[in-house]
Amino acid sequence: MLVSTVYLSVPTRFAFILVGIIVANCILLLWVRRDRTCIVLLLTINVAMSIVLVEIVPIDCHTADMLPIIADANTFLMQAADLYAQVYSNKFLYLPLQWLAFLPFVTTGLDLRVLNLLCLASVSAWIVWLVARGRLAPLRWLLAARSWSPERPSR
Repeated sequence: MLVSTVYLSVPTRFAFILVGIIVANCILLLWVRRDRTCIVLLLTINVAMSIVLVEIVPIDCHTADMLPIIADANTFLMQAADLYAQVYSNKFLYLPLQWLAFLPFVTTGLDLRVLNLLCLASVSAWIVWLVARGRLAPLRWLLAARSWSPERPSR
């Protein structure tokens, strides 16, 4: 996910170098069996890159299909208009709970992606918390696949 986000949002030589460094570090951490450190590193970089991308990539109705429509729907709601009778830049097929969560951000003028960043950071922190307490074994299947060989049966 991180690789595609960086490539699609910042398709430059710097993005390829950055992704290469991240992948190389994760491979090294997995090789020395530091899977917990690897998952924390990946989640931290994912949140940090998402924050950077929100700052440098604007919401544009020509390239984004969902957020401009959600912003318009919340604006129409504040104007007490019939949301499903309005003209949008694309089809408005969203149920109320899909766009209503963004209402506080539209009313305050904040970037709608702040809600997505808060959710991403919360879930990432929760995963790190689970990993730190040993309740989640990240990448166990990958480590098991690395130690598997066709000559000996898997355990």
